[in-house]
Amino acid sequence: MPLYLALAKSYNLATVRLGMEVGLPQVESTLRKLGIRRPFEIYPSILLGAVSMSPLEMAQMYQTLAAGGVLAQLRAIEAVTDSRGRPLSRYSTSRTQAFDARPVFLLNQALRETLISGTGRGLKRQLPDITGLAGKTGTTDEQRDSWFAGFDGRRAAVVWVGRDDNGRTGLTGASGAMRVWGDLMKRIGTTPLDDRLPSGVRWVAIDPASSLLSGSGCGASRQWPFIAGSEPTRSAPCAGGAEAAGTEDPFAWFQQLFD
Repeated sequence: MPLYLALAKSYNLATVRLGMEVGLPQVESTLRKLGIRRPFEIYPSILLGAVSMSPLEMAQMYQTLAAGGVLAQLRAIEAVTDSRGRPLSRYSTSRTQAFDARPVFLLNQALRETLISGTGRGLKRQLPDITGLAGKTGTTDEQRDSWFAGFDGRRAAVVWVGRDDNGRTGLTGASGAMRVWGDLMKRIGTTPLDDRLPSGVRWVAIDPASSLLSGSGCGASRQWPFIAGSEPTRSAPCAGGAEAAGTEDPFAWFQQLFD
């Protein structure tokens, strides 16, 4: 199964395998680059989301992804004003290119797939056009927490549904938080994501069944973005012709996020 589909369908085994391959220190470094400042212990369970975060911290991470890898520290206070609305103090926003825009674009494409064929596909019942949106559901053990984080071309928003006593909600990320998120975006309106490719990324026709290069003989081929040089070198059997020698590392492009 390709990595983007494993992410879209929340297959945890692929997540754990990837995290262990890149290494827990690199995972921690990536979380820091995404804007997370709180201290936390680094154990393998972190790969399954076993770390406490607030909705604001989750929004910080998804803001960085939505902005193409540009980190801007979020603030709850924009300015302090007097009784007439004149600013007494402002908080400037600094921006840093924390990640290469190329792997971020590919990751965001996988988050878009989540809403098309993954755990977030039910969102189309609330928003008729989800092709320009990206997001991810999240559910903790025993359904105590229901999460959804998503963004369009202008806004990133995070919803958490849970209980003060940490009891079970009986909700998954899709049945709880995502429905709230969908209602919010329906009310304020959505703007499609920018589809322009970063320099060094190109669309390649692949066969979804094998994740190999597609051809005219493959009826179900689809376009998928690849960083130049990381695309498959072999053709799917349906494409006709001999397969080229060599194999591809399915995690190669994603590992660039952790470099």
